[in-house]
Amino acid sequence: MHNKKITFRDKKIKEDLCPKRIIVIVLQRIGDVLLATPIAESFKKKWPDVEIDFLVNKGTEDILGKRGERITNILTFDKSAGVLDHLKLYFKLFRKYDLAVSTQAGDRSLFLAWISGKKRVSSVPGKKKLLEWKKLICSGWVEDNNSNRHVVESNLMLVDAIAVEPVSKLSIPYFNVNYSVDEFITNIGNFVVIHPCARYIYKNWNKDSWVKLIEKIIAEGFYILISGGPDEKEVNYCREIKECFVALDSQVISIAGRFNFSELAYLLSKSCFYIGVDTSVTHMAAAIGVPVFCLYGPTNPVKWGPWPKGYDGTSSPFVTYDDTCQNVNNVLLIQGSKEFGCIPCQEEGCYKNLNSKSLCLESINFDKVFGLIKMKMKKI
Repeated sequence: MHNKKITFRDKKIKEDLCPKRIIVIVLQRIGDVLLATPIAESFKKKWPDVEIDFLVNKGTEDILGKRGERITNILTFDKSAGVLDHLKLYFKLFRKYDLAVSTQAGDRSLFLAWISGKKRVSSVPGKKKLLEWKKLICSGWVEDNNSNRHVVESNLMLVDAIAVEPVSKLSIPYFNVNYSVDEFITNIGNFVVIHPCARYIYKNWNKDSWVKLIEKIIAEGFYILISGGPDEKEVNYCREIKECFVALDSQVISIAGRFNFSELAYLLSKSCFYIGVDTSVTHMAAAIGVPVFCLYGPTNPVKWGPWPKGYDGTSSPFVTYDDTCQNVNNVLLIQGSKEFGCIPCQEEGCYKNLNSKSLCLESINFDKVFGLIKMKMKKI
């Protein structure tokens, strides 16, 4: 099924495993946590009664929503906590789970998997003799050194490694009717959610193009909700765009930092379409199933492209680069110009830091973006 190398030290993990409790350890960023949820979907299909807990970095847990039918408990790891707090967590986790799954090969993740699981499965580094100890503490492992493989695909390799059929569906934050959101959008007509900025500058388009795009979409008869995270920089950026439309105050609304992920998921489900950059909200919108337009620059879409709803493949839905656009199910992905031969460089901007600009992304042609969106608008 995959181009991979899987090695088992304990054959029973493949043949006889029937766990009652599983912990999935994802000590990465918010988007990584969401992209790990197909692991829970796969396990629940195989073992409907199994309890699945997630252990994630503090501050990333909201993307999982509240406890629901897929995830039993959400635990957090606080990097800034003291030794005593860490020891309390270790004792709380010690051998409480029949199976621990670590989505990455970091020392901390593997240590927590070893502490918590009677059996452990993890991604591990390849042929590095000094890191062989990581295989020794695992019951099974996957050597995953392919940087050109989608994160969902890598996660599903861990599922496949214990003879569980992979399910490539993402679990969005749980929602049904949300009265606070319903009340908010009561007097708003057909609306579009635009998420113009990520937490890190190197993933952002340019503000002037966002303003022009909003003007064009308003002219088509839509309301605009400008979405952003609670970080002060994101809130200010969204407010600056909003202030360009003083005369259309009721038609352009900033909701940056206003809703949690569950509320935002419900809001997205009511939108006509979504436009955003490479951020966790874009991944969430794609999983919900609304039409998604996303702008990518240095990010490799093969590895980090939004996973489209209904896409049931186990390999990436996208290729490394397409000068026009890539359209898979509900996701239309637009990349920077071909004149930048380095795209996608997979670096943190042109100056290789989180606050660097990405010229390939900033220079994406406005007319190209609006032309693609307008073609889709005609079908809505």
